[in-house]
Order: sequence, then C-alpha cells, then structure tokens
Amino acid sequence: LGFSSHESDQIFSIVAAILHLGNVRFKKSDQHRDDSVPENLEVVSKVATLLSVPAAALQQALCNRRIIMRGESIVTPLPPAEATSNRDALAKYMYGMLFNWLVDRINTVITTRAYKNSIGVLDIFGFENFKVNSFEQFNINFANEKLQQFFNQRIFKQEQDEYQLEGINWSNIVFKDNQECVDLVEKPMGVLALLDEECRFPRGTDGTLLEKLHAQHAKHPHYEAPRTSAKTAFVVKHYAGPVSYEISGFLAKNKDTTQEELLELLQDSDDQFMSEVFTPAPDEASAGSQRTIRKKGAGTVGSKFKEQLVALVDSLAATSPHYVSCIKPNLHKLPEPWDSGLVT
Repeated sequence: LGFSSHESDQIFSIVAAILHLGNVRFKKSDQHRDDSVPENLEVVSKVATLLSVPAAALQQALCNRRIIMRGESIVTPLPPAEATSNRDALAKYMYGMLFNWLVDRINTVITTRAYKNSIGVLDIFGFENFKVNSFEQFNINFANEKLQQFFNQRIFKQEQDEYQLEGINWSNIVFKDNQECVDLVEKPMGVLALLDEECRFPRGTDGTLLEKLHAQHAKHPHYEAPRTSAKTAFVVKHYAGPVSYEISGFLAKNKDTTQEELLELLQDSDDQFMSEVFTPAPDEASAGSQRTIRKKGAGTVGSKFKEQLVALVDSLAATSPHYVSCIKPNLHKLPEPWDSGLVT
C-alpha cells in the first residue's frame, strides 16, 4: 500500500499513545481545591513523546478547559472525573482520525480508473439486546432496523410488484413493515432529533431528554416508557423485539466533544505526519467542538451516524445486492445447544 517506514512507525506510535493514554489517572491536586493532576506523570510524558508534543502542554490541556467569553480566554480547572472524560474523548478522537486517514489512504491506493465495476462486502453488527443497553446499542440496532427496511423494500415489495406487473401467479408474502420504527428514530422530533436538540441546551441532561422522549412519543406504537424504570430508561420495539435503553450517558456520548486546546496541540505536533493525520478536512474542521454543537447542532455522533447510514443505503440501492443470512443457534456462543425459538 506504499507506506513509508516513517509512516508505519508513526502509525504504531499513535496506537501506542492511545493505549498508554488509557492508563493515565487523575487525582485532586489539593484537598481544598476542585482541580486535578495526573497521578502518573511518567505515563503522560510517554504519551507526549509518542505524539511529538510537549508533555507540560498535554498535561495542561488534559486537566483544564479553556472557555472564550466576550473575546476573553478563561482557563477553568477540571475535577478528576471531568479530566478522565477529557482523556477518553482525546483517545477516541485520535483513534477516529487515524482510522479515517488509513481508510482514505487505502482507498486512494486501490482505486483506479481501469475498473468501473466492483464487488463490495457489507458485514454488519447483529441486533444487540444486553442486560444494560446504552447509546452504542441504540445506534447498532438503528443500523439493523434501517438495513432490514432496505431488505424488505428490495426483496419483498419490489419483487412482488414485479410479479404483479408480469402477471405471475404467486402467494402474497406477508411481512412486517418497520417504517414506523425507523421514523421513530430518524424523523424530525424523533429520538435522534430530540437528542441533538438537548445537546444544544447548556442545562440539558439525560433526565430532561428522557422526559421529552416520554412526552413526545408516549402514544407511538414502537415506543414505551417502562413502568419499573420510566425515570432511567426507554423502550424501542424493534423488528427483532423490544429493547430497553438506559438513558445515562446519552448526551455525553452523542456530543463526544474534544477540547479545542487538545486538538490544537495534536495539530501542532513537531512531527509533520502526526499533524497531517490529526488535521481534519476543511469541511470537517471543528465539527466536534463544543461551540459548533451548540450553535449548529452539527458534528454529534448521532447525526454523523445517521448521515453515514443514509449514504450507505443509497449506495446499496445503486447495486445488485445478494444476501447471506447468518443463523445464531443460541445466545451462549456454544457449539451444541439449539434454540429453535431463536432460529425461527
């Protein structure tokens, strides 16, 4: 794929920096102050070395937040819990930027004008329903819901319309149309729209989001406020079955914001390759900053996921798809047990 030795080394350095970053722990700097410092400064120094950035600047950016008010820059110390969230956001940002860079690089290398036709393989997550389901499961199940809708459209509706036009005698296939469930998630005033709206409010919380979801969708056939946990969860009745989602963490995971000073630090890396990887395209610059989210509602994880999913379905619609159905015989990942109810 044409990677130079320096590029390969720096790619591994970024991966190593992400792993080491997860080991950074924070504590209060003083019993009477609500700020934080790293417990293990040597790990911060190791991460800084791997990223070719100053260790002192990295520590400062991890433990503080810079706010611009009326043209004045104000630095606010972060307590240990918020510094930890800052660390996690940085790790996810670095991983995401490296992943995107690698995909773009590979696509550039393998794409040639000589070939106009191609075969693509789409391997998707299965439907997920755990004891505790959160924002991640919600997005995965939304993707499954959307792709199931595409499958219904292509296999059932279009095929039967074709049979009817050709006058073929066939038995009408009855299938469950999941359009209402898809609308519940992606339409205006749907779950994703209300989630993005709540992220724009400075005082928005997971609790206020849940209240709005209950009020807006109480009568929706695919939505339910569970009786025993109405203050902490909501239920979506998917095509594969109902799933209860714990609301805790929805806003934070949807914002997924990285402090601007951390982004600037990465983009000012002494290593040119590092700077290139961590500098977004002009149309994506600052897409994940707090100010962008509050002003425009753009750049949230949910909105990006929805846009990518719509683009994926559009691409699938322009192809001639074939399907391989994977049967899961049981939920225990064992070779012998056969759950006939699960399979059928």
